[in-house]
Amino acid sequence: MNEIYDFKNLAEMDYIMAINIKKYKSYNHCVRMIEQYVEKSLKHIVNENGDPKDKEILSSHNVTMLAKRVEQILGEKYTQEDNSWFRSLKGYYFDTNYPGKNFVLVDEDEAFLLYDWLEKFRIKIQEQQDRQNRLSQEGHKIEQLTREDMV
Repeated sequence: MNEIYDFKNLAEMDYIMAINIKKYKSYNHCVRMIEQYVEKSLKHIVNENGDPKDKEILSSHNVTMLAKRVEQILGEKYTQEDNSWFRSLKGYYFDTNYPGKNFVLVDEDEAFLLYDWLEKFRIKIQEQQDRQNRLSQEGHKIEQLTREDMV
């Protein structure tokens, strides 16, 4: 995959859009971009650290399912608040985007609650990615040492 268009960079673009749209008070658009940021951030972790059986989950848009897979990969649990937002985000994309009986108009209070959580989640995702990068580098160093010892 082109590095510019990998999950991590696409997630960052969604985050920037969500923050910039906020000033226009277009909260339905904001929550869709937040949902996209969260989904792609989780997919980045799965893509970088998962295994071949994860191909199917990478094509999923179920944030809750992606979060559970990340928990398995990293061996750490998300908070109750995180899980609550994961469940909420699952419906935002369609319910804020398409008119009909399930259409939702997100108000400022709900949007700002989500923004507050987003900033906490963003820090957590960055810490998880940093931890995984360190583990990968340590594993690579051990692999190099082992190969050198064999020679």
